[in-house]
Amino acid sequence: MANIFLDIVAHIGESLEIAIKPKYSFDRLIEVEPSFHAIKYLRKYRDSRIEILPVGFGSNNGNVKLYGAGSVGASIHLDKTPWWNTSEIIQIVKFSTWFKSNIQKADSVWLKINVEGAENEIVDEILLLNDYKFESILISFDVEKVPNLRGMKGELIRKLNTFPGIASWRERTRDYQVEDWLDEQSILSRNSNLLENFIAAMGLKLPVSRRLRRLVRPLIPRKLWLSLAIKLGPNRKR
Repeated sequence: MANIFLDIVAHIGESLEIAIKPKYSFDRLIEVEPSFHAIKYLRKYRDSRIEILPVGFGSNNGNVKLYGAGSVGASIHLDKTPWWNTSEIIQIVKFSTWFKSNIQKADSVWLKINVEGAENEIVDEILLLNDYKFESILISFDVEKVPNLRGMKGELIRKLNTFPGIASWRERTRDYQVEDWLDEQSILSRNSNLLENFIAAMGLKLPVSRRLRRLVRPLIPRKLWLSLAIKLGPNRKR
């Protein structure tokens, strides 16, 4: 049995930076990210538990265009305004098939879904996995950002509420983020040792850019930080 953090999608590791902390007892950190622009950042993290999957998940196997590839709001939906002008052809893998081949029925899975409009496909695939255990799901309802998918949120909530394999689920919002969610999962709490705490405090498992961000961010006003991030950071408009 393993405690698994399944991150769909990982982007440049914003959620990984939280899940990697020693206070959580994850055995595997599975980072799903189809864009090579973002994967190059994920590969800079240093932890033997990390598994990077260079694909996207959906309801069928195939290749699709990812608009705004590498940006924080990249989507397979053209009518969702992309943040970057870049695009990539990415591989999509049927989620339920991958899950059955890579997750054991005895495993406990914490699933984060932030897929910019593709969550309707992911939720439908979850419904095919009633023999598996999802300890908790954190989901961003990005369908609200896609014009031709608006109005689907209620149906997705209904499906999540009626599926018996989910112990609990929460909506990710501006005021409720990944760390809030994981901190609520008492089953994940563990006592870390001095070495682990030192490594976490120094950010030794994080990319250098993320370490610098942790030092500088508290010193800069929020509006100025956002302005600099848009102009200079990895999510800058291109």
